[in-house]
Amino acid sequence: MKLPRDDAGYEQRIIRSNARIQQALETSLAQDPQVIAMGTQVHLSLCIDSKTGKQLNSEIRLDEISPERLAYLAIKLRPFLLESEDIYYQDTIKALRRFAKNDQQMRFVEQLKPLWEACSRSRMFTFVANARGEELIPGGAGDAHIGDRVLYSQLIHADDESELLDHVGTDWQQWSLAALVGDWTAMVAHQQHVMRLTRPDLIPKTTAWAGNALTIFERFGYGVEFVNPQEGPAAGSQEPS
Repeated sequence: MKLPRDDAGYEQRIIRSNARIQQALETSLAQDPQVIAMGTQVHLSLCIDSKTGKQLNSEIRLDEISPERLAYLAIKLRPFLLESEDIYYQDTIKALRRFAKNDQQMRFVEQLKPLWEACSRSRMFTFVANARGEELIPGGAGDAHIGDRVLYSQLIHADDESELLDHVGTDWQQWSLAALVGDWTAMVAHQQHVMRLTRPDLIPKTTAWAGNALTIFERFGYGVEFVNPQEGPAAGSQEPS
């Protein structure tokens, strides 16, 4: 049953969103400092001949992330993107608009939608070709698109994404999903911060995790000026580590 579009319904939407955010941020991966930059860094190693100065070889290395912990957190966060869910982020934003009492609160609320939209944009693109070297996706496949296809073909549904994923290495698939989940994690943490600013009576404290309310801006390379209020500790994780 859908929540009513009145004050009581909007309050319930904020409360339910907060409960799910707390569950997500208390997972072992969200508590791990690795989550802060997860899926945003590619490590390049170069071997140079000390006599000639010529490059001998190079190696690209991606951070290793537990597939089990990544899948668990992805499933916790996915409902924020589903229109059918009470915690769908756009409906939560509508609730926060209803309760914002001053310009500062409204500015934070209005930032949420473009930040959520930025989570679906790719940072990096990889060349995808068939065995004959023919490009399958003009311009390459973006990490956000790859991560989304991994989510829906391997974790949530059984969508047939072989046309893409058969040509993308497993390590790159996991790294792409990690980028998506890392953004979602930082995004819900920031949303919880805005929810607390707007309705502190409903959100008495935010959930401690490896990052903070500014992490989403740092992941996108934005400069920030506000300070996160001091928060209490988070409860322990109950899912497998």
